[in-house]
Amino acid sequence: MNNAVHVYNRTPNKRLEWKTPTEIYSKKVPDVSYFRTPGCSALRSQY
Repeated sequence: MNNAVHVYNRTPNKRLEWKTPTEIYSKKVPDVSYFRTPGCSALRSQY
């Protein structure tokens, strides 16, 4: 649950005029460079 809230607070929201809740609170744009796409990488093989 904590991870979901962490991501939600750093995601732009239309209701907040495309700003993040963290940006509204701290007046700074949050750094999300550490976000990764969930899943695993796989190698494609040719059959």
